[in-house]
Amino acid sequence: MDIEKLDKILCSAKCSYGNVKARHWTVSGDKFITLHKAFDKIAEVLNELADKCAERIIQYDEIPSHTFEQFMEESIISQDPVIKDWESMCRDTSKELKDLYNYIDKCFNLGEFDETTNNMLATYTDKMEFYRMEMDRLIK
Repeated sequence: MDIEKLDKILCSAKCSYGNVKARHWTVSGDKFITLHKAFDKIAEVLNELADKCAERIIQYDEIPSHTFEQFMEESIISQDPVIKDWESMCRDTSKELKDLYNYIDKCFNLGEFDETTNNMLATYTDKMEFYRMEMDRLIK
């Protein structure tokens, strides 16, 4: 079981959560209602993923990352400090979900996690893929 990779997923989920929650707060325009709700649901999934990763790390008697500094340092997702138009927000959210999905998938393929952790992560990769496709559909 590779705790460092699981912690990297936790940190990445928390960074993406921050980005998506900011998009939820700042989205405007004719797609406001749809995106405001969608960004909130996506943020919830990312926060749940981080929580489940932290709980799993604790089960292995390790300490998960828990500070913003740690999240930023270990994340594969960068902080997005710019407020953008709704289409850019959708594109950026889709990319973050795809990048996190691909990282988790790479870990699956390398056999980095035990069966319980794989099953837990699979639940969230399914949700991330659904929302990524929703974001892509909105901008087409």
